[in-house]
Amino acid sequence: FITPGGETTRRMSTDACEFPDRSRSKEYLPQIIFMIFIGGCIFIALRIVQEVRKVRHRMGNLSKRVSLVDVLSYRADLYFSSDPLSKPIALLCMTQVLILVGGCMLYACSPSGSSLHSKMWQAWIFIADSAAHAEYGGIVERIVSFILTICGMLVFGFLVGIVTDTISEKVDQLKKGKSAVLESGHTLILNWSNKVIPVIDEICLANASIGGGTVVVLAERDKEEMEHEILESLATLHNTKVVVRSGSPILATDLNKVAASSARAIIVMSQENLEPDESDAMALRVTLCLASMNLQGHVTVELSDVDNRHLIELVGRKQVETIVSHDLIGRIMIQCARQPGL
Repeated sequence: FITPGGETTRRMSTDACEFPDRSRSKEYLPQIIFMIFIGGCIFIALRIVQEVRKVRHRMGNLSKRVSLVDVLSYRADLYFSSDPLSKPIALLCMTQVLILVGGCMLYACSPSGSSLHSKMWQAWIFIADSAAHAEYGGIVERIVSFILTICGMLVFGFLVGIVTDTISEKVDQLKKGKSAVLESGHTLILNWSNKVIPVIDEICLANASIGGGTVVVLAERDKEEMEHEILESLATLHNTKVVVRSGSPILATDLNKVAASSARAIIVMSQENLEPDESDAMALRVTLCLASMNLQGHVTVELSDVDNRHLIELVGRKQVETIVSHDLIGRIMIQCARQPGL
């Protein structure tokens, strides 16, 4: 070939270049995928046998009573109870196995012109749509598509069950008062007694002048019972929100859940179902837990015995104020007796 400049070049013939035949590589794709699937099944079977041997070795003399079904049930129970994502992962793996096995079965009983990836997509259609197999006329294809349709119903039933359980667990968690309180500058009341309702009423009246506020109650009682008692006892809250949480005031995790560090005021109520010394000991434990936190507000602790006041003041220092309810009520009664009409 002569170029315009007069130079002579050679044109390489396309016949001299040999390109690999890609059609042959496509023929081996189903075999490769099938071998990978079989290898995965063998690997899982070997792991199961290994786990059975480990369990039998740990159990010693009782190993003869342990069967493969028992080991699989134990491992499945442990996996589903410890991992919160176990159900979605199991559903995903089940769906992938169905698509792979169903695609291989449809590819085996289909004409030679079809491809494996198209049959895998067709298997997914059978799983997702229960009426997609009605147009197929081959007896073998109908049987395979019918099996995939039944498995698809089970998969989507499992999916509906997972969604229902997740929503139910979230609703139960909200009912039990396990969620965190996102408030700041609120009044926190710890423990529950018959004085909690009057205290909440007085706080609501005090917050009415500033347009309302937030009162958070943390006690070892059922959340719904406390909310029901508050709503029945108080006619109006004067634009004050009352948030109730169920938990232990002596646990730092529960105190962080009710945002104790950002509370404006904390009131520790005495427990009337305990003896005076036991109630004050519980109040001391709550004060110790509060003292370990970086509090922004002041703490008021109700005591049952005046002799235990110095212990609370020693732990809380200047940030804690103690009130002995019996002593205070006795003084008020004496003053009312000495001055009628007070």
